Amino acid sequence: MRRARPARSVPSALAAVLALVVLASSIGLTVGAGQVGPGPTESGAGTAQGETSLAYWSWSATRSSTIPTPVPAEVSATVGAPTRLPLVTRAYTLGAATAGHAAIEVVWEETTAAPRSTELVLTFTVGTAAAAVTLHAYVETRAAPPRADVLFEFYWDAGTAVPAGLTIELAESSAAACGAIGTCP
Repeated sequence: MRRARPARSVPSALAAVLALVVLASSIGLTVGAGQVGPGPTESGAGTAQGETSLAYWSWSATRSSTIPTPVPAEVSATVGAPTRLPLVTRAYTLGAATAGHAAIEVVWEETTAAPRSTELVLTFTVGTAAAAVTLHAYVETRAAPPRADVLFEFYWDAGTAVPAGLTIELAESSAAACGAIGTCP
């Protein structure tokens, strides 16, 4: 004699599927822009983070940070009047900055293969919870090549409106060599 199969409850199966859909949706909605705060190096990935490098000038890191004390010198924002890079690691600000403010820090590495006395235009597009900002910085390699690879840090002051952390929604950086001093793309 065969036993009859227990009747399946369509409403309970439908409820289980609906619960999985709601759970998946809530997970997807909470994975959007992330909160990061000052501290050890954070990393992220996604379509809103990008970089374009040159063979001798490469992107190294983008991270949340704070403007250091003392405040680094402001990098040139004027084509034809670039900031001459030193032979040692140095930090710069992208525009005015205040020590202790939340910041987005972008680190670039220059190799010993860098051409001499060449103007570079660095383009930074950063976006937080506010609208994205695009900044241009102009730097010049030295007349003598560095003896070793050198790191350069660029800080963008995000202001005091984010004391508990910084939401980075967009971080893109690019570097391009100018044809001559004052002739940049």
